[in-house]
Amino acid sequence: MARPVYSAMLGRLYQPPSEVETNLVAASETNILVVRNMTAAYSWNPVNPPEEIVGFEVYDALGCGLWMESGSVFGTGKTLHWEGREVLELGDYLTVVPVGGQWTFRVSGYVLTPPT
Repeated sequence: MARPVYSAMLGRLYQPPSEVETNLVAASETNILVVRNMTAAYSWNPVNPPEEIVGFEVYDALGCGLWMESGSVFGTGKTLHWEGREVLELGDYLTVVPVGGQWTFRVSGYVLTPPT
């Protein structure tokens, strides 16, 4: 009998350091992850505004770009969305490199158990 599959929070980061590659989500030895949605929320402190160009890049384990956004300063409270299907198997992961400002990232999708 097939097990039901429910959407789950796969990973989240709250204000990772700017210009530093940080793991966003990784597959474990016992599960396959299917990333369906990613959200990036942007905010900044008006007392200490960020650089003129802000954005982020999300890469897979092979260094291939999956999602990239950049531009002049986004208004605080700006939220960006990605939808698709990215399968992460053992050893696979996604990393994010934010540039400027304060970013928060959320990743959701499905956790699957591989066949035995």
